Amino acid sequence: MGDDDDFDPDKFHARYRDILENTDPFIQAVLNAHLDVEAHLGEFLEQLVFHPADLEKAQLRYLHKVYLARSFVQLGRDKPDWRVMIELNAIRNKIVHRNYREELIVELQKLRDILQEWGTDRFKSAVKTCSPTDLIVNAALMCTGYLSHLTDQVKEMKGEEVSDE
Repeated sequence: MGDDDDFDPDKFHARYRDILENTDPFIQAVLNAHLDVEAHLGEFLEQLVFHPADLEKAQLRYLHKVYLARSFVQLGRDKPDWRVMIELNAIRNKIVHRNYREELIVELQKLRDILQEWGTDRFKSAVKTCSPTDLIVNAALMCTGYLSHLTDQVKEMKGEEVSDE
């Protein structure tokens, strides 16, 4: 008999599940940040169309949503928030496609440089020295905050109620 007799599918399943559940915190932060920003992009875009279901059926990718959302903004097209959204996507792609050693360092520095262009001196100082995970958290907070603000502006223009959250 061979090694197949020693194979335990339950143990294999448990080990593989453990690998999937115990993701590196940085990778988890990048993937979750990307998902959250994309959700906020979707919420903003849904406010701008008459038939959101058709927008969903278009199956727009993250970058398509960024550029489409940006095309609807009259003032603020050049805000660093848009570049941060694009950098988050580049970082996420490096991780997903597993090309993330040296290239990821470059992308993280680009993100750090963009974030240091705005905010208070305290924020700029924190961004300069924070961990890669905290850099992603700061970037996602910046993007989701800006997109929530834009969504609320559109809701107010439409006469809809805006939450205080």
